[in-house]
Amino acid sequence: MKITMKDIAKQANVSIATVSLVLNHKPGRVSDEMREKILRLAKEMNYVPNQMAKQLVTQKSNAIGIIVPDLENYFFASLVSRLQNEMRKRNIFVLIVTSGDEIEEDIKGIDLLISRGVDLLILTVSNHAHNNTQRYLQKLQHLPVPAIMVDRIIEEYQGPKIQFNDFDGMIKLTNYVISQNHKKIAFINGDRKMARTAGRTQGFLSAMKDANLNVSQDDIYDGNYSYESGYDFFDEIYDQNRYTSIIAANDMMAYGLMKRAFERELHIPEDISICGYDNVKFSEMLNPTLTTVNQNLDDLIKEILILIEKLLKDRHYTESIVLDTELMVRNSVKKI
Repeated sequence: MKITMKDIAKQANVSIATVSLVLNHKPGRVSDEMREKILRLAKEMNYVPNQMAKQLVTQKSNAIGIIVPDLENYFFASLVSRLQNEMRKRNIFVLIVTSGDEIEEDIKGIDLLISRGVDLLILTVSNHAHNNTQRYLQKLQHLPVPAIMVDRIIEEYQGPKIQFNDFDGMIKLTNYVISQNHKKIAFINGDRKMARTAGRTQGFLSAMKDANLNVSQDDIYDGNYSYESGYDFFDEIYDQNRYTSIIAANDMMAYGLMKRAFERELHIPEDISICGYDNVKFSEMLNPTLTTVNQNLDDLIKEILILIEKLLKDRHYTESIVLDTELMVRNSVKKI
């Protein structure tokens, strides 16, 4: 088990702050005798300083800031929770701001976190920021700290960014639906200006084209990644009596589709097949369980931590990382 400052503080019967002062060689009201005791305990207990935490402590505030659209979305909630847990292990504080998917709140959030002295920002761009990318990018140009874009990104951003391969993920999902003999498939996308929407939409179109299946703009419905947009589109799609399957570009919209289907006393997948994308936690708790695409959060967290390490050493470091996805076949698609 890795020894932390908390363990040393417990053995020395002092606060973690006192141990931090001694181990980071900072001035403070600590007696010579106690300094020697803490240093001796650190050596005896084989304490190894965490480089990420040490750099943050010695340079600035021992804090990072995260901006996400909301915490009602299971993916963002899980991302924030997991990052908090990882940062806690490293004695790093996490300040969280939600933007409500509004660019004004994105910008206010950035200003707020900078004013609190965070050493690094992790940004998941709001939908509306994609309607004014230049303004958002100009805001990031003159930041005093590095910023990592995660999941929802702006392609033109020159700084570090991490995203999943949405194009390939949607090809996998669409190919699976086609393999179950579905030929008339409706697709609900998200905001068309978002990079993730373009990838998922193009993946759907590419798979349909490769299977020699006709698809027109009439088969593509413009959602916004919300539960409500899935719910609201269900009647319009189903009542045309032409589709055997609906692919939603995320699980929240798929959940909305399923909810409306259940209200109409329809059966999934017997009456209509539905699948989503993201593999949020509730997708395997639905009845039937939802066929979807998994974005491995472990992989994402791992890459974020590696980038943080690199950026704390060199704030101008930049890298664009694309992660693989995995098809999760469950019970919401019928073979016909």
